[in-house]
Amino acid sequence: MDIYYLPRASNSLLKILLNLQSIFKDFENRFIFFPASICYTFPLASLYSNFKVSFYDIDYNSLYPLNLEDIISFCPKDSLILLVIVIPYGNFEPKKIIALKEEINKINKSIRHDNKLALILWDLALVMITKKVVNFILDNSNLFKEDFFVFSFSYAKQLELGYGSLLISPFKLNINLKLQINKDNIPKLVNKVDKIFKGSNIFYFQDKQSKIQILNRILNNKNVFYCYNSELNLSTTLELDNLITKILNNVDFEIKLRNGFNISYFSLLNLKSNINLYYSSNLRELTKELIKKNIDFELIDSNLLSWRFNIRVSFDRDKLLKKLFDNGVFVSRLFPVVANFFLIDPIFKCNFNNCSNHWLKVINVFNNHLVVDYNFLLKNNIDNNYLNSNYIQKFIEVINNFIKKYIE
Repeated sequence: MDIYYLPRASNSLLKILLNLQSIFKDFENRFIFFPASICYTFPLASLYSNFKVSFYDIDYNSLYPLNLEDIISFCPKDSLILLVIVIPYGNFEPKKIIALKEEINKINKSIRHDNKLALILWDLALVMITKKVVNFILDNSNLFKEDFFVFSFSYAKQLELGYGSLLISPFKLNINLKLQINKDNIPKLVNKVDKIFKGSNIFYFQDKQSKIQILNRILNNKNVFYCYNSELNLSTTLELDNLITKILNNVDFEIKLRNGFNISYFSLLNLKSNINLYYSSNLRELTKELIKKNIDFELIDSNLLSWRFNIRVSFDRDKLLKKLFDNGVFVSRLFPVVANFFLIDPIFKCNFNNCSNHWLKVINVFNNHLVVDYNFLLKNNIDNNYLNSNYIQKFIEVINNFIKKYIE
């Protein structure tokens, strides 16, 4: 398998798509399927290729694709199909990944007579890159001989460098994107593109012609084109390669945080894990009380989960959000279901109920350096008392008070 470094995960995706057009020439049709709840950047970047964009719903419990066989069966004969499978919340489970891969292999055998082939792009944007994760991919290269793996290190990711993506490919990717960019220009450009997309009014139009006009206007914007059609320049590539080499050799290194402080890579791993453990241990008993009363309040907690601390609230979610914000506890929601913004002539018709229901209920609670008060965050280390930080304690307090109203 080969490793490539790109400015962002969306650039990695576009590089894959442009090369697949060359690697697999004997297919009349090309489709790419995304989960309907994915960030808009992936489907937007893919519009610079000749792959037709479509979407699928997720399983509400596992958050993985709902019925892969149905998704693939909707594609006509003579089709190359790229399935983008997101690792939910960075919860990297090798057994689950192998099971899904084996399912795809079985489906591929059954569709071979129709000249159809399904490939997988594993979206690891929320997975913390570690030696263990990368070794799992490389050690199973025979199983993943037609699979791509994409990590991201940009804004709000686990290893938040502000730029960069690692692409692991089973094929040589000889076609490069047209432009080059250095790391300092990436965050500014991403902010410009975000404003262009969100200010495009695409959210308010349902008719086909209006969506086509708006998408074409976005794609023809020079900043959008530059953002998605760029490779990293040599110096940034070498810098990123040096960091990844350290990770693969279990060598610690310092990361400069958005607030100007530094933290070591190993300290960041421990910080996120410990905060999640603290959250779950303080909320688990209250959650059990809600379950007894048949009230749906779910901790999406796992030993492998570390991007955020995630909860699903089926009652008064927005009231809880307001309470948290009023108390200075900033949290996030998912981006709304984006499928309808991009669907022009859908090959796979679906109402995306599970994606919609998940989006309406989920809250993502921060668990990184941003929740640790400055007096606990030292220049090169983190004080052991950081669990007493105001954000962490306020979150526990607000959630406890909110839940108690429903169980008393």
